[in-house]
Amino acid sequence: MKSSADGLSVSYRLVDRRVWLPVLQSCRSRLALAWATLSRLSMSVAAVVLS
Repeated sequence: MKSSADGLSVSYRLVDRRVWLPVLQSCRSRLALAWATLSRLSMSVAAVVLS
């Protein structure tokens, strides 16, 4: 039980480092893109409402 748990934690660490870093970076860039799009959209909506 302990040896399989150790192997699992080691493989989890490898998967954690190799998978979650690019996933986190892509999520961050996607979030920044969505935020920029949302702010631009809200600015255009505000311009239409105020004019």
